[in-house]
Amino acid sequence: MIESFGTERDDIQGSKFQKYKGKDGRTDQVGLIPFPDGKFFKGARCHFKERAFQCKSTGSKKEICCTHSYEQNRPFYRIATVVIVYNFVDKDGKQSLRDYTLLPWIFREAMYNTLKMSDKDFPLAAHDLKLTCSDEKFQKISVLPCKNSIWSGNAKLKEKVLKEAQPIFEDAIRGIGADLGLIDIRELLCVDEPGITDANANISLDDVMGATE
Repeated sequence: MIESFGTERDDIQGSKFQKYKGKDGRTDQVGLIPFPDGKFFKGARCHFKERAFQCKSTGSKKEICCTHSYEQNRPFYRIATVVIVYNFVDKDGKQSLRDYTLLPWIFREAMYNTLKMSDKDFPLAAHDLKLTCSDEKFQKISVLPCKNSIWSGNAKLKEKVLKEAQPIFEDAIRGIGADLGLIDIRELLCVDEPGITDANANISLDDVMGATE
């Protein structure tokens, strides 16, 4: 809706993208919320130059995002899920759920593989996770499965969470990486002319892709 106002407003500011981040020495209990298609994860091969953006190369053609020389020209997976972060309160010597927060969680291949291994013995659909952060800067997080899942084990809570998660799913997908066109990528990489050659032009795409797997 279009609003009309002068210079009296002090609430005009951009919205800040919020996502889950572990804090040094803290353990959070979380549950993973599946996307509407029933899958827990969305992901794409990305690069980073000032910000994350999606790789445009295919198996048959390398694009400038892979051929131009810059620090992160080798694509890597950025993976998104949505987590429910529980907030507990002590009540009569026992922990009771006070409230919760739903947040996107963005990570790379290593964490995905950790969650994949956990899912084999403790399915993510039926078990919460305890996430303990040992390095906040580099988001080094250990994962320990719980005996059950708080949010999915309660029918009313599950229905409420799935409804509230709908806009968070969209935030998570947007957080993976910007879907830039090739012209925008050239501008970001400060490449002036289409077809410019550089030192990486003869590198096999299979080598580039294989380095991230």
